Amino acid sequence: MGALVASDVMDRMNDDQRASYLAGMIDMAAYRARLDGNEDLAQCIVDWYYESGEGTRTIVANLDAYRNHAAEAIITVLIEREYGDN
Repeated sequence: MGALVASDVMDRMNDDQRASYLAGMIDMAAYRARLDGNEDLAQCIVDWYYESGEGTRTIVANLDAYRNHAAEAIITVLIEREYGDN
């Protein structure tokens, strides 16, 4: 089984499944930042997704636009684009 592509997330998951998947991806990205000792980045990732809503809109728009790409890669790129080398 290959990587989960964006079209799987957008087309094969219902709203609750998609929300759970995206929350898990964001939580893991924040956890990774914490493990790397970057508490500020971890909090920024969480705020971007959960508090501002901007992250949610950005992720969904990009998953829809890049449907044949790995969902995890899209989310990783968006976080790096938003926060650079923090």
